[in-house]
Amino acid sequence: MTMLLSSFVAIVGDVLSQALTGSRDFRRVSIFALLGGLFFGPVLHYWYGVIGRFGGQLQKKYPTMPKVVRVLCQVGLNQSVGAVLINVGFIFSFYALTCLVRGTPFMLSTASQLVKSKMGTSLRANWSVWPLASFLNFLLVPAQYRVLFTQCVAALYNMLLSLIANS
Repeated sequence: MTMLLSSFVAIVGDVLSQALTGSRDFRRVSIFALLGGLFFGPVLHYWYGVIGRFGGQLQKKYPTMPKVVRVLCQVGLNQSVGAVLINVGFIFSFYALTCLVRGTPFMLSTASQLVKSKMGTSLRANWSVWPLASFLNFLLVPAQYRVLFTQCVAALYNMLLSLIANS
């Protein structure tokens, strides 16, 4: 279910992005559908488990730690390690899937260059949306609804990623 929902959210984000730029590219939509289902869905599902366990370990080790401090630690982990790894994976996967869908050869040197050239823009976009969204998610949203909350925010964020990836 997570993979299907992630594909749908990625499609919505790219369709919104294309609507803003006046373009219509079905291949691009299919690339984002694959990205959502094959990359974002599994990676974020696993990553939220890691962050949840990290928060649980903090609570166990420091039982008097205020919840807001624990949440800030989770956001810090998410926006440092998680943001870098996920954005590198996104840029690399976007290029690989673009090559696959368009039938062009995959070049590791090109993928590496794309990561170098797009990483700063991608991280700035990430940090303009996800620190606050993550803070609210970890602070207010029950664990069983965190992925759903993230998917709602992700529809708008995927629009930003699509604009960046296709610029």
